[in-house]
Amino acid sequence: MSLHIISHIARILSSFVVCILITSSAFSQSTPHSFLLPIDIPPLLSANYGELRPNHFHGGLDFKTQSIVGKNLIAIDSGYVSRIQVRPSGYGLALYITHYNGYTSVYGHLLSLNQKIDSVVKAYQKFHTKNIVDIHFQSHELPIQRGEIIGLSGNSGSSGGPHLHFEIRDSKTQNTLNPLLFYPQIVDKSRPKITAIGVYPLDSSSFVSQARSKKFYKVLTNKSEGLQKISEPIHAWGTIGFSVQGNDFMQGTGHVYGFYTVKLLCNDTVLYARRIDEISFENTADINSFIDYTEYAKTKRYFEKAFVEPNNTLQVYTHLHNYGKYSAKTIDTVTCEFIVGDFNENMAAVTFTVIQQPIHDTILSKLPPYPQKNSCKLPFTHTLQGFTFTGNEQTFFTDFTFTATVDTLNPKKRYHSHRYSIKSDQLIFKKAASIQIQSHVPKELQEKAIIELSNAAGAKSPILATFDEQGIASGYTKRPGTFGVVLDTVAPFVKPNFANNGNLQANKSLSFKISDNFSGIKEYNAYVDDEWVILNYDAKSATVYLKFADTNMQFNTKHSLRIEVRDMCNNTTTKEYSFFK
Repeated sequence: MSLHIISHIARILSSFVVCILITSSAFSQSTPHSFLLPIDIPPLLSANYGELRPNHFHGGLDFKTQSIVGKNLIAIDSGYVSRIQVRPSGYGLALYITHYNGYTSVYGHLLSLNQKIDSVVKAYQKFHTKNIVDIHFQSHELPIQRGEIIGLSGNSGSSGGPHLHFEIRDSKTQNTLNPLLFYPQIVDKSRPKITAIGVYPLDSSSFVSQARSKKFYKVLTNKSEGLQKISEPIHAWGTIGFSVQGNDFMQGTGHVYGFYTVKLLCNDTVLYARRIDEISFENTADINSFIDYTEYAKTKRYFEKAFVEPNNTLQVYTHLHNYGKYSAKTIDTVTCEFIVGDFNENMAAVTFTVIQQPIHDTILSKLPPYPQKNSCKLPFTHTLQGFTFTGNEQTFFTDFTFTATVDTLNPKKRYHSHRYSIKSDQLIFKKAASIQIQSHVPKELQEKAIIELSNAAGAKSPILATFDEQGIASGYTKRPGTFGVVLDTVAPFVKPNFANNGNLQANKSLSFKISDNFSGIKEYNAYVDDEWVILNYDAKSATVYLKFADTNMQFNTKHSLRIEVRDMCNNTTTKEYSFFK
């Protein structure tokens, strides 16, 4: 067995356990198994494990499939199918195989399953008359052999192009594990690159460049020397945090990847070190504290913060000194360094100078007062003229301020409540906050009512609401913005991609477009000759497919087709067509 793999597994354990007695049985569960690759073509990656994504860490590897669908997918070891999901978004068609060694493999964005598995899924869908399913199996129902072709790669769900999303999980915890721990044959010889660093004053007595605001510094590369540096020294005072931006690379692809390891040192003292080998679904949303979320929201740039906020409970940190915060409270000049690496220990580093100087009194007197912040560790409630905004000690990652306003104007009489704005660039949510709005929606229309959330750019999104006897609409949000109660009485849009009464003898399927104006698609069903049939919905293209092979219809005759699409406010569109097949 590869010593490289063993050393990495040992490092996973040391990251999470302070003191542990490793029994022989526990060690066997932690030792990498000799898994087959999940594809039968040369392995090239379009994304690595732990990459920074909106609201989550990437939980697996994305294998390239030569820009096409239909590549064979291989069972990496013997086991049994434990779960199958069919969804219009997310992983789309996804297959879970539980192996007998304590691991589970996950295959996402599939085109299809092998005949043995597919027949079971379709029988389940038909029996329950459900297109969207999440099926769990017992160990004896669908056994799988090592090397068996279990399906074909695809582009289903929220996929940006043909590929295989592949995960290895701990079967007991369902935590995702870094698949590269199990595949030493996936070699990378390209070094990562640091592109910028950020510096942050972290309290009322801290400053960067004589200001209470963060500042970013572009990293320059000296190609002749291969060194990275910033163009100017950093002037700072007080309690300071740092962040880093950059990418990793792999030979043979044009993709960029995330760092595997990051370390920050100041005057040779390690302030911060982390490595991503395991992520729990409970904590994956903590990425919004792991990164500078405010900067990401504005520019879509990912800066990893090398300091840890109070409600960040990620278990990826291997060393923290004062939570990664640097104390620049004596007049001095110090040298700091970021070191980043990939899984194959290709490294990059940037060294920078911090000049520690207190702020002049004349400048300090001209700065606006430091805002009084709410503690993220205390329950919180704010009320304003028929509006209540409530959080608990786990709602926000760090201490925060915000402004709340009410707008009683009602343009075009669209709103059935006042509009309430919560504005702050410091309000980063760990858990959803509760909102309650006093509405004046008639009781008979409450089924059609929904809370509208508008962001700073004016983009609108729905929040499902419940109503009490007093007409108070209640919902949950993980974003600030402007909230108001509106009605959605418009049924979904349905447009067939075939001619009514058309001859479809040469077709293997038919399709139609569906969309909704606001609350979103809840359910979609079709009936051929009054018999329910399976539909495949691709949400990213807003297209629903009906495969004739999935029906019991007789051929060489005329058929009726009824399509029913319902949105989240129970507005329903029904369309009827005929075709010859």
